[in-house]
Amino acid sequence: MNEKGYVTFPYEILKHIEPYVKSLKWKVRCVEHNNPDNESFPLNEPHDYFLDGEQLFSLLQQYAHVQWIWGVLSGFPRELSWEEIKGNSNCYDITVDQPYLKNGLCHIEPQAVFELIALDSSETYVLINDDAIISSLSSHFPHAERLESEFKKR
Repeated sequence: MNEKGYVTFPYEILKHIEPYVKSLKWKVRCVEHNNPDNESFPLNEPHDYFLDGEQLFSLLQQYAHVQWIWGVLSGFPRELSWEEIKGNSNCYDITVDQPYLKNGLCHIEPQAVFELIALDSSETYVLINDDAIISSLSSHFPHAERLESEFKKR
């Protein structure tokens, strides 16, 4: 799913699937954002953050006004341990690489079931394994381009 325009506000997308977001574990890589008060934004450092779904949703809700210029939110099944997630985590630079296009359109993180990718403040790619979540988000974003024919679920 790709929604064109200035839609790189993660909360505006994820608020529609709150229970699902809260059910996952998350790796967050926010590379660049437009929060005028950089110091107050908790994801301001250029490294990976690992959060449970409750923490992530609360943080995004609190900073709903922050537009992500470049960043990736990768959601993992709760059953995976943090050690498994961190141990199999990929290293990439979303501003240079296009890891979601390697071997066709696919998850950046091999064990992820959901990824939201903010691209240069102009596009948001949402890669989803769950058809019910795809349907739910599609109903809220009727102008989104559906990319499932190109998306390779692992």
